[in-house]
Amino acid sequence: MIISKLLFITLIFLSISGVVNIVLNVILIAGFDMGVEGVALATTIAQGVSALLVIVTAFNIYNLIWKTKLMR
Repeated sequence: MIISKLLFITLIFLSISGVVNIVLNVILIAGFDMGVEGVALATTIAQGVSALLVIVTAFNIYNLIWKTKLMR
């Protein structure tokens, strides 16, 4: 049960990353006329957002498990 919840959370984070990538692509290509550099920058930022979300969630889960073990 816990694994399926973690997989769902990962899916949500990847979806957020995809939406951020699409929005930044439109902004950087159409708005700032950056071309290929804009696509690369948008992809890098979107992957960074995804990585940050995963890291924060992993630390929160780790802290929750650690606190649960200390309470026993």
